[in-house]
Amino acid sequence: MPKISIGEQPASVRNAIDRLLKDYRYAETPALAENAISLVVRLYESGICDEDELVELTALSGGKSLDECPRTATLRP
Repeated sequence: MPKISIGEQPASVRNAIDRLLKDYRYAETPALAENAISLVVRLYESGICDEDELVELTALSGGKSLDECPRTATLRP
């Protein structure tokens, strides 16, 4: 996973990361913190720019990276 420079991120991303690390205690587990930061940045880059949405979606992941999440649904024509 590439290193992410938090200082270069937009304010909504930095604030979302701060909230997750403090309020959701992801800072207590380095792997969770790293996954959460990566997910916030990926969500932002995909077009989700609202700080509250970034926090909520990342918190729903439970600190798992997208690569660890099982694929439960398949689309059929």
